[in-house]
Order: sequence, then C-alpha cells, then structure tokens
Amino acid sequence: MTDLPDGMWQTHVYGLLVHPATLSVLMLPDETGWSLPWVRLEGQVWFGEVGPINRAIQQQLNLYTTVMCQLYYSEDKVNQRIEGIYVLENHNPGQEWPLRGRWVGVETLVELTLTVPKQRQVIETYLAEIAHSSIPALRPAWMQHGWFDEANLD
Repeated sequence: MTDLPDGMWQTHVYGLLVHPATLSVLMLPDETGWSLPWVRLEGQVWFGEVGPINRAIQQQLNLYTTVMCQLYYSEDKVNQRIEGIYVLENHNPGQEWPLRGRWVGVETLVELTLTVPKQRQVIETYLAEIAHSSIPALRPAWMQHGWFDEANLD
C-alpha cells in the first residue's frame, strides 16, 4: 500500500465464482464485452481485507459469498487504482444468478471479448488447476472450496 490519501484511490474487485457442478465461471456483460462480476470500493483496500470485499459483493451483486484467495493484484499509482481478482465461494445453493450473466467454460472463454483482457489468463489458469486437481500444496485449507461451510458446522 502507498502513503497517498485514501480518498483519491479506487479499488476494483473482480470475483471468480466457479459453478458448483460444471467447470465454468460466472461472467457478466457490459458495454464493451464480458467480465467477471465486480464491485468498486472507494479508497485503497488491502488485499487481505476480505470483510469489506465480502460485504460489497453481497450488497452490490446480491451474492452471498466468501473470498477464498486472491489470484491477481495490480496497483496503478498514476491512476490511483487497485485491481484484484478473488476466488469466491457461494454460500447460497438456491442462488438466483443475474439474468444477464452466463456460465462460461474455457472453450467459450476463448471466443468472448473481455472488458478486462488480463482476466482470461487468470480464469484459464484457475480452471486448469481445478480440472487437473493441481491446487498448490501450500495453499491453506481455508482457501479450498467447502472449507468455510464445513468450519461453520462445528
């Protein structure tokens, strides 16, 4: 984080939400293409501050999720903008998904025009990890799908 005043910064958080039954992610359309669902937070949000991120996603996107881990982080000091891509876990199995959104697998992803092109590589890499069960061994248990719900049962 930098020492610039918080009020001038914006943090854009993109949520990578994997479908519970298929190897696909939720994508939403906008004026210039498709993107992971996202929220904008005022100020500099440190990548470890998941509380504000979880609340913003619930309030702005109506998704009850938990941040599992961060896959991408970028800080642009000139434009005072932070971008992060976070893996989300859905906690509402009966969730009604945004009508304008769609579930996109790797095959379809290559055909889409993305609003934020760097999302493509992050999505492809993460879906490949899941498909090949190659989640890094050092990734903590709480970053694995299902851990949050299991831990809350105790």
